Amino acid sequence: MDFLSIYSIARVSLNTFVYFQDSEFTLQEVPRHQFREAVLWLLLGIVMLCFAVGSQRSGRTWTKIGGWVYRSENPRWYRFELSVGYLVSIGTICYSLLLLTRVFNS
Repeated sequence: MDFLSIYSIARVSLNTFVYFQDSEFTLQEVPRHQFREAVLWLLLGIVMLCFAVGSQRSGRTWTKIGGWVYRSENPRWYRFELSVGYLVSIGTICYSLLLLTRVFNS
């Protein structure tokens, strides 16, 4: 079975995609502002996830109120801040994927 016969996407221009499915080509216009918004949310989520991973690797995290919190000094608050960072970043990535799904299914 050929890969193209199952499903493939080719980019024609900045806001037009070609879908090849079931031996037929379909052109779909994608609204640029919705696509940009979804990509920006995705990039924000990736940056926040990298920050959370970096905080876990270094053993310190930044809080909005008190500055730096170190794992060795205050482990409970450190774990709380780290878990909030992970949850917010994963939530942002999921929201961006939801927006991308809405864009491509509209």
